[in-house]
Amino acid sequence: MRKILLASTALVAIAGVSAASAEVSISGNTAFGYNSWSDDGTDAATSGANNNKFLSDTDIGASWSTTTDSGLSVSVSYDIDANESGATISGDWGNLSWSDGADAQEVGQGDGLAVTVVTTGTTTPDYAGEESIGGGTVAYSNSIAGIDFGVGLTNAGGSSLADESSWGVGYTAEVGGGATVTVGYASASTSADNTSDTTTGADETSLNGSIEIGNLTLGFARNTRKVEQNTADNSTDFIGYEDYNSNNFSVSYAISDVLSVSAESVAAKGDQGNSSGVGKATDYKYDRNTYGVDYTIATGVALTASYSDYTQSGTNSTAVSGTSTMVRVKVSF
Repeated sequence: MRKILLASTALVAIAGVSAASAEVSISGNTAFGYNSWSDDGTDAATSGANNNKFLSDTDIGASWSTTTDSGLSVSVSYDIDANESGATISGDWGNLSWSDGADAQEVGQGDGLAVTVVTTGTTTPDYAGEESIGGGTVAYSNSIAGIDFGVGLTNAGGSSLADESSWGVGYTAEVGGGATVTVGYASASTSADNTSDTTTGADETSLNGSIEIGNLTLGFARNTRKVEQNTADNSTDFIGYEDYNSNNFSVSYAISDVLSVSAESVAAKGDQGNSSGVGKATDYKYDRNTYGVDYTIATGVALTASYSDYTQSGTNSTAVSGTSTMVRVKVSF
């Protein structure tokens, strides 16, 4: 992490805050890896399709925080590579947050998964079992009697009605035997983009949690997603229709301060419409099992490897079954 002293330019102007000597922290990481997979799909060799690729990614961010003369805690963050920013103002009354990335609060959200990096080759599942609740462009969160809660709103702008409203609750407790139990629930509703009969809106829920006992952590989640039209009629009822649910489980174990192993399972199923909208198929399935290893080579240098086997099937889905292996090195600063 590198720190820069701002001598004359304020990062943010808030009453009661002196930014003349505000300290901004710069942090990030860059990663490079290799992914190889094998599946029963048809590779178009004439167009160059093959079963391997390099992986690379870089994240850089800046953050700043202070406490005002009146006792408010203020923090600002900027995701440089994504060009997204956000801020939080906190007091005895709770937390007011906003974020360009529409993730101003994430209370109660989760997937119950543990493997650091998961790959499935060129396969993008219709539903991978993971929740995609945003959390709001603007949000309020607080904690009362150990129960965390948050509500968020996203406005899609002046040319779209696809606004999202979300909320979540979470609770963490220490139980007998030294175990830490965390439970969360989150829900979101996204309106249809416009008032046309066949335009779709979406609803999502996530019930998730974890149990941590020493170096062992167990995770779980029950996620759902439903997409349906504004006004269904007899001829196009199921255009864009989705009604999915998933059961996710994971286990991770820290063998030492530098080495940990993990495994996770996703079992998703549901109903899908088709392009004509005449009917729906109730046989969609997606199953994935992944195993991972994380090893800290040195301070700021980490090695990650994972292996996945996956299968997708369904009348209105692209059937595929395969395995994927990934190895990656990440350097953080």
